Amino acid sequence: MVAVKTLAEHLDFVEAVSRLSFWYSWQLRSLLPDESLSDIIRKHTMLYYHILQLPADQPRCELEALAAANSSEFEEAMWSRCRDFIIAKATEFYPDSIGMPGYINKPKYGWNCGSLKYDAPHKDPSLDGCCVFHIANGTAPQSIFAVPGHLLECFEKLIHDSEKEYGYTVLYTMTWLNDREDFLAYFPQEWRDNLSPRDEKHIPSWNIGDWGQLITARGLLNSKGADFLRENGRLKYYNRKSRCSFENMKKHLRFLRKQNK
Repeated sequence: MVAVKTLAEHLDFVEAVSRLSFWYSWQLRSLLPDESLSDIIRKHTMLYYHILQLPADQPRCELEALAAANSSEFEEAMWSRCRDFIIAKATEFYPDSIGMPGYINKPKYGWNCGSLKYDAPHKDPSLDGCCVFHIANGTAPQSIFAVPGHLLECFEKLIHDSEKEYGYTVLYTMTWLNDREDFLAYFPQEWRDNLSPRDEKHIPSWNIGDWGQLITARGLLNSKGADFLRENGRLKYYNRKSRCSFENMKKHLRFLRKQNK
């Protein structure tokens, strides 16, 4: 049985992500000349929303950027200044943090298909008839890929329920997982054919669609992914979008179900 992360482990993770967020924000300055460092931290790292459970669209004075000469100095200065605020927030939300068992089952998160969630219809005309879905980890502290049949059941429920509720005919998402074979195995060839290119100029937003690759199933830091970011100035896996018809997805899920028997 995989052990649940302790508070001490969680706070170590929070410090590591905070430091990485400060460091990376400094690296993005030249690519985002019209945004302040404070706004880059808020809009292009996972610190606000996913680590501190703060709205990413609401600046906080406690996380305002300081003057510094380089990325290392900025990282140290920001951690020294923001540490008490960050640790207090992280401690408060530790029971509801990523990687804790049942964290996505709380009503406020609205996950409706296990580790998957589908949205109500979007206003964007390009998504008309599309079931836009999101991915989390309802099996924490185990991986969604480590629990036999879990994702298959989630996708079956997603297709059934969203079609019944909204009449969707097309499946769509944008995520770093689309850059990994273990995730693509759950989709028909149409999904692979429709994958967007690996955009080397992509700048991450604040969401898990980009940053989930740095979080383990236990809600701790993926150190290899973090090291890759510091060494290369970008995340290892690219956030890619794709879509496929419900018809082809249903056929593929039936195939996977037979394979799993």
